Amino acid sequence: MTAGAARELDLERAQPGMVLAEPVADQKRIVLLPKGTILSEGLLAGLARRGIARVVVAPLDAGPARPSEHQQKMLRLRIEHLFRHAGDDALTRSLEAAVLDYRIGGRK
Repeated sequence: MTAGAARELDLERAQPGMVLAEPVADQKRIVLLPKGTILSEGLLAGLARRGIARVVVAPLDAGPARPSEHQQKMLRLRIEHLFRHAGDDALTRSLEAAVLDYRIGGRK
């Protein structure tokens, strides 16, 4: 993909880590993924199951997108759910915070 312009790709060519330049909607025009979503293997598989054939991805030089406020909230809830039975010790809470920081975009 050339840097500098968004590009429409067949779903099979999209790769984890690519960022959506436009929202993805189903045949009923229900938005499945908003603009700015970072694609993962799971999301790509889900789109394929829903019959989505093409996506528009951001240019390579756009850099990583920070999740929207809604996406951050959903990530927090998901991570809290994953750690719900992990205990309350400092090491576990530190790991939970590190995972959250990584998923939201604080990674370096």
